[in-house]
Amino acid sequence: MLLKFSIVVVLANVLIGVALARPTRVYQTNAERMARGLPPNPPAQFARRATPVLAAKRWPTSPSPSPSPGPSSCHKGMIEVKYDFDGHSAGFVRNWENGGVSGLNFSGEPLEVKVCKAEATNLYNIVATNAVFPSPHYVGATSGTVSKSLSLGDRSSVGFSNVPQTPPNGHPNLVNGSYYESAIWSFDASTKELTPQWYNPDGSKPSTVIAYDVRANELFFVGDISQWNVSGSFASAVHFYLV
Repeated sequence: MLLKFSIVVVLANVLIGVALARPTRVYQTNAERMARGLPPNPPAQFARRATPVLAAKRWPTSPSPSPSPGPSSCHKGMIEVKYDFDGHSAGFVRNWENGGVSGLNFSGEPLEVKVCKAEATNLYNIVATNAVFPSPHYVGATSGTVSKSLSLGDRSSVGFSNVPQTPPNGHPNLVNGSYYESAIWSFDASTKELTPQWYNPDGSKPSTVIAYDVRANELFFVGDISQWNVSGSFASAVHFYLV
């Protein structure tokens, strides 16, 4: 028993001696090391911290604005005729195989039209879109084979008819032996009223009244409705509306 204890004590002393014999590492400055003829300390190794990457802030992006549609240059509908004196409806412009447009429609389908701007102007053309009559299908004015003028104090008239397309150049156009004007209409988008403007041969713009003879069922244009009625051929002033 004493022998075993002695062996344990010897082993413990050996281990303690080994531990004490291990040199303790003492940090020396470069100056101290160089004084002892030793090389300088190796560069200290520091763990590199990752450089933060700043992502650009993203703002919600709005879709690219699309061009706003401009006001439409064409409008579709039928032409309703209303009396000037009380505003009540007389009917719709007719669509007759043999009678064209110069009157009101009392049977069948009314005339359907497209009202479009005439070139770069404020004037419009009216084009029949369901015409049962032969072409031309523009709706305007004609003075027949004689170039006529309208004026106040005069009972002259020009016809309301289907006409060939003519440019908005401010005077009647001679086409196949007759004088026509198609681009004579102004259009009020708020009230939907279609207002005619006949141009005299000299380029002047007379008063242009839409007249309706109920007995003959005929629409036409005059410069002075009172003078027209002096002769006894009575007609009423009316207005056109796109409906």
